[in-house]
Amino acid sequence: MKPWTPPKRMTKRSLLSDINSIYDPIGLITPVLIKGKVFLQQLWSLKIYWDEVLSDDICSRWTTFYSSLLQLVDLSVPRKVLLADVVTLQIHGFCDASQLAFGACVYLRSVALNCSVYIHLYTSKSRVCINEGHDYTVARVIWCCDISLN
Repeated sequence: MKPWTPPKRMTKRSLLSDINSIYDPIGLITPVLIKGKVFLQQLWSLKIYWDEVLSDDICSRWTTFYSSLLQLVDLSVPRKVLLADVVTLQIHGFCDASQLAFGACVYLRSVALNCSVYIHLYTSKSRVCINEGHDYTVARVIWCCDISLN
């Protein structure tokens, strides 16, 4: 992540630009980014215009969220997920949902010749639940989550 300085005028447009500027193609920081996406969805419900200057409270909350992302600068995830001496390879998928969002992840579990077990996060995805005009139950959102895992 590149260093971040808050814009002089925080607007809904600048917040959306902030969250979309984070490159995470395989979803390694999905659990953290979903908080920002839920925050943006809450802005939509406030009917704030794109270029309207946001209140100090909203700006403070966003600055706190985005500053917490800077802790991820030192995050290191090994991408080598397959070993040369694999005896058994399993794919495990997990998903979970709430009324705000749902997510799914896939792990690879491999067992080597020396019986060592290695588990690696392969990918993850998350989505913010649609809330405008929809009355989804958590069971329906979990169903959507299951679909995203497949």
